[in-house]
Formats: sequence, C-alpha cells, structure tokens
Amino acid sequence: MRAEPIYQLRKVKDLKDMMVQSTNLFGSRNAFLIKGKNGEYYAKTYKELKNDIDALGTALIDMGLKDKKIAILSQNRAEWCTTYLTVTGGVGVVVPLDRELPYNEVENLTSRAGVDAIVFSSKHRSDMLKLSRTSDIKYFIDMDLDADDDNKFLSLPKLIEKGESLLANGDRRYLDAEIDENKMAALIFTSGTTDLAKGVM
Repeated sequence: MRAEPIYQLRKVKDLKDMMVQSTNLFGSRNAFLIKGKNGEYYAKTYKELKNDIDALGTALIDMGLKDKKIAILSQNRAEWCTTYLTVTGGVGVVVPLDRELPYNEVENLTSRAGVDAIVFSSKHRSDMLKLSRTSDIKYFIDMDLDADDDNKFLSLPKLIEKGESLLANGDRRYLDAEIDENKMAALIFTSGTTDLAKGVM
C-alpha cells in the first residue's frame, strides 16, 4: 500500500521560478523587516522584493552586464539577497565574497573571477575606492548611496529606479530572460585555509 505524502511540495525549477511562485503565494506578506537609518524597522513584501529584483535586473542588463560576473561584498542584509536573486534570475554569474576578507584577498578574487561589477555596502567603501584605482572592474555599486557620486560609484537605489523606468517603457529583457539549468550561475570561493581559495562553480 502506497503512503500519501505528508506535505504537498512545490516544484521549483530555479531561483527565478522560486521568486515568481513565492510572490504569487505570499505577495502581500513580509519578505524582510529592514532596519532603517534611524533605527526604525520597515517591511518589504514579496511583491515589493520581486519588483526590486525585476527593476535591478533590467538596469544591469541595460548597463551591458548580461552574462557577466557580478560580485557582492556586504554584511547580511536585504540588499545582499536582492542582488543575489537578481543576478541569478537572468543577468549573469554572481560571485559572493566573504565580508571578512582582507583587502588584498578581495582584490585577488575579483581579478581571478574576472568580475565586471561589484555591489557593496558602505562598510567596504574605502577598500572599493582603492580597488577602483587598480582593477578592471567597470561598475562599483554602493548599496547605501542615495545618488551616484564623484568617485563614479553608482547608487543601488537609483539603479532600481532606472530599472523601474525601463520596465514602464516596455523593456522586457530581464523579465523574459531564460534560465539555462546547465549554465554556471554562481562562483563561490572556498576559504583557502591550506592554499589559494578555489572557485567552485
């Protein structure tokens, strides 16, 4: 006699599909509680998160980052998740970096990975200023900037705004991006305790 499953499981093809399904199921529920600059908390729903992902993905593709490697260097926060899900959802290859890495290792890994853009929190701003002078990275995107600055750092919130405008004008390059399950989506570096960190595809 065949037992019935205890739980009905959703079939999820990839992270993009997971986000679409989660938004359909839980759209008005909170995906994140985010601590604001004044210490107050505010909520971001699944629908708002998906809108941010779609807008950011559209902006990144518009910048020429389709199929490119994009690094993330940040503490655990909503923007980290937003960036990770955006890149793996139809832009290119995400390269998450350990926030505790010393500058020389960040420089080394971004070079070895062939990173074209890096999204970072303001805690890493001084290192990113140095890296912007010595690396071939084209775009430095600061999660905490309200507007693009004189150091040619781009504002993540402004990129999301730009993507919203592109979407409103009918740009569907990100929305319609197909996910190839056999294609690399993430390059994750090991700790490298005995030798150089190794990139795991």
